[in-house]
Amino acid sequence: PEIEHIFIETNGLADPANIIKIFWLDDGLMSNLELNYTMGVIDAKNFAKNIEDSETCEALKKQLIHADKI
Repeated sequence: PEIEHIFIETNGLADPANIIKIFWLDDGLMSNLELNYTMGVIDAKNFAKNIEDSETCEALKKQLIHADKI
């Protein structure tokens, strides 16, 4: 059977941009893969602490900016 869905999970505050770029392929490559959406999961317990730390805050912003669903 054909694979219908692929779920890629990154842990922590990874920047999803590098993974998203994989799916921005040239039409000439005729890829069968299509990125439907990205999802961000928020650590509600530590959100306030993470938003205060400048390095962590930037990574958190990137995840939220790229997320279609949170």
